[in-house]
Amino acid sequence: MLGIVAALVLMTFQDYGLSWDEEGLDQYGRLLLSWYTSGFKDRSAFGFANLYYYGGGFSLLANICNYVSPFGQYETRHLLGGIIGLIGLAGTWRLGRRLGGPRTGFLAVLILALAPRYYGHMFINHKDLPFGVGMVWTTLFLTRVITEFPRLTAGTIAGLGLAGGLTLGTRINGLIFFGYLAPPLFLWFITRRSKPAGSGLPWKDLGRGLLALLPAGLIMYLVMGLIWPWAWQGLWNPILALTMFSRFPFDGQVLFNGQLYPAQNLPGSYLPAYLAISQPEPFLIGLGLGLAWLVWKIRREPSSLGRPEAWVWLVAILAALVPLVYCVLMRPPLYNGIRHFLFILPPLSVLAGAGFDRLLALVSGRGRLLVVGLMAALFFWTAAIMVELHPYQYVYHNTLTGGVKGAEGRYELDYWGTSLAEATRRLTAALNLDGATAGRPWSVYVCGPALAAAYYFPSFLTLTAGRETADFEAYLAQFYCRPRSKGRRLVEVRRLGALLSAVDDYRPVRAGQVNTIYPARP
Repeated sequence: MLGIVAALVLMTFQDYGLSWDEEGLDQYGRLLLSWYTSGFKDRSAFGFANLYYYGGGFSLLANICNYVSPFGQYETRHLLGGIIGLIGLAGTWRLGRRLGGPRTGFLAVLILALAPRYYGHMFINHKDLPFGVGMVWTTLFLTRVITEFPRLTAGTIAGLGLAGGLTLGTRINGLIFFGYLAPPLFLWFITRRSKPAGSGLPWKDLGRGLLALLPAGLIMYLVMGLIWPWAWQGLWNPILALTMFSRFPFDGQVLFNGQLYPAQNLPGSYLPAYLAISQPEPFLIGLGLGLAWLVWKIRREPSSLGRPEAWVWLVAILAALVPLVYCVLMRPPLYNGIRHFLFILPPLSVLAGAGFDRLLALVSGRGRLLVVGLMAALFFWTAAIMVELHPYQYVYHNTLTGGVKGAEGRYELDYWGTSLAEATRRLTAALNLDGATAGRPWSVYVCGPALAAAYYFPSFLTLTAGRETADFEAYLAQFYCRPRSKGRRLVEVRRLGALLSAVDDYRPVRAGQVNTIYPARP
C-alpha cells in the first residue's frame, strides 16, 4: 500500500497548483536559512508576518532541497509534501499494527490513504499536514512509553524526543500530546497500588519513569529550536505562540451549510459536522464499528482497563477525540473545514481499521467473503471519486451533502486556490487557439492568491492590480470573489459538476466571435 502511494506521489506531484500560503511559507523558509547561513546575524525571519509563531522545518528543508532539485521551487515543495504525507501513512500503519495487529495496521493505512482530505493536503498544505505527521509518530512513541513504563528503552526516549520536537517545532499546540499520557499513567499507578504488598512501591517506579522522560524532553527542546529558532530567542516565546494560537486573530467570514458566520463565533457543531461530511463512507463506517467495538469491550470486560494493551488504546482514543471535544466546548476560531485538525485523521483511521478488523473476525466463510466484497466496493468507489477530483482531492464531500456538487455554494471548496493553475493553463490554451498571443501582453486580474495563477503565466499574460481595466479576470468560486458584470465566461474549472474557478474575458467583442467555454478538461 505504501509502495502504491509512493508511486502515485512521484507520478502526480507536478499536477498540483500553488496554494494560498505557499509564497509566504517559501519566503519564511529562505529567511530561516539566511539566519543560519549568516552566522545567526540575519534576524529578519523573527519578524516576518505572523509566521515566526510557526516552526519552519518544512520550508527550511524545502529551500535546502531547491539547491539540488531538478524541479521548480514550488514543484519541489509539492514532492517533499507528498513524501512527508507518505511518512505519515507509515506512522499510521505502525500505530495500527501496534494496537490491533497486522490487519488493523493495513486497514488503517488503506483508510487514511483513501481519505481525500488527507491525501489532497499532502501536496499543498505545508503547515497542517506536517504537524499531523509529527503527531501520529509522537502518539506511536507514547504508546511505547506506556508499554515500557517505568523502564524506558533508549529507542523509545530518542524516538519520542525526535518526533515530539519536530511536532512542537511545527506548531506549539502539539503540547496537547503530553495530556495523552496522564490518564494511562493514572491507570498504571492505580493498578500497581492494588497489587499485593512486596510487589514494589508505585511512587518509586512512577518517579523513575518520569525521570526517564526527562532526556526525551531535552531532545524535544533541542529539535524544536533547530527548526523553530524564534522559540530560542526568548524563554516565553513558545508560551506567547501558544496563547496566539488559542485565539487566532482571524476575523473573516466562514461559509458553513449555506450561511456565513464570523470565524470567531462559529457554532460548536462546526468541526464534528465538517468531519462527518468531509470523510468518505468507508472511513465513517469503520469508525462507527470501531467505537461500537470499544464500548462493547469495556462493558463486557471492564477489568481489561487494568491491562497495558487497554492503556495504549486509550492513548490513541485521546489523540483522536480530545481535540474534537476541545473545539466543541471552547469554540476557538476556525475556518477551512478540518484543515487545522488533520492531525486527528491518523488515529481516527486506526480506530476505523480496528472496526473493520473486528467485523472480519466475527464472520467466516461466505459471510466473510460478502463483507470483504462490500468493503472492496466501498474502497474502489472512493478511489474512483478521488481520481475524478484529481488534483483537488481535498475539496471532497460525501453523500451527506450530495457530493461535491451538493456542497457547492454551501461549503468551502477550493479555498486554497490551487485550481487557478489549471484555469491559467486553459486560458493560455484558449488564447493560443484564437491566435491572440501576438501584440501587447494581456492583463489578468486575480481574485484569490495571485501567485497561484501568475506562476504559470506565459510571456503574453501579465498580472495587474487594476481590476476595472483588466482584459481577463481569474477568480475562485468563493463567496468573496464576485466577478464584475458584462464579462464573457471563457474558462471554467469544474470537478464532478462543481465550479472551482473561472476566467472571464473583458476584451472588446470581435466581429463574428462565438462565446465558447474552452478548452475541455485536459
